[in-house]
Amino acid sequence: MLQNLLLFLFWNLHGNLYLFMLSPLLIIFRHPFWELRLN
Repeated sequence: MLQNLLLFLFWNLHGNLYLFMLSPLLIIFRHPFWELRLN
């Protein structure tokens, strides 16, 4: 039971880190496309 809880917390932290790392990349990749569409 405790092992599953630790695994869940570990996976949750990693998921948050991946989202935190990927969200700026997605914004950077989408930004030029939006600029091209607006122009």
